[in-house]
Amino acid sequence: MIAGDKMSNNNNNTAGNMVVNIAQVDTAKLKIVFDDGFENTLFVRDIRLKCPCAQCVDEMTGKILLVSKQVPLDIYPQQITPIGNYALRFEWSDGHSTGLFTYKLLREIAEDKNSDR
Repeated sequence: MIAGDKMSNNNNNTAGNMVVNIAQVDTAKLKIVFDDGFENTLFVRDIRLKCPCAQCVDEMTGKILLVSKQVPLDIYPQQITPIGNYALRFEWSDGHSTGLFTYKLLREIAEDKNSDR
């Protein structure tokens, strides 16, 4: 998928839990739009730092294993792939690609960054 593509909108998620568009603003930022109209522009590194995979977060304790200093400041997504009607998989420039970012998680990240403004 190329950033900027419209996402499929045929699922049973409640409003606000579906990503309908994602677009690369520049090398460091993505704009994410949800089905209820909420949108936010996020730094891609912030998304990478929230990776929920077992390499980045201990499955049993929830402890964050990812060391933020090891994630390059200039990281970017090389590919973004929809997974079913519930998540996106990012293939990152640092070689990482195992995390599935549910639309719910992306919404939480977007709302958290929105409150920082």
